[in-house]
Amino acid sequence: MSREMAEATVDASLDGSFCVYTRRDDLPGEYVLCMANRGKLTHDVIKPDGNGDLVINGGLHGNHPAIEGLIGRLGAPNVPGWPVRLIVPDDDQVSPL
Repeated sequence: MSREMAEATVDASLDGSFCVYTRRDDLPGEYVLCMANRGKLTHDVIKPDGNGDLVINGGLHGNHPAIEGLIGRLGAPNVPGWPVRLIVPDDDQVSPL
């Protein structure tokens, strides 16, 4: 998915609306989180740290080696250091990356 496609997918008027896409084909395991926050879309880089846990913009939000775990964490209420709760869909509404 391209940045433009991600922006067309996410509703900027709905805080916490998001999608995740692969950063680049030559960077396996790296992703971008496109999310709505305060009426604007942001693009946050997700990549593994030295221990294999995913960090977003260099910040660790728990120990999550898989993207699903990190997104689940960011969908929890009041995550310290995270600006907006992600609206996580039911499993049957999630499409693979």
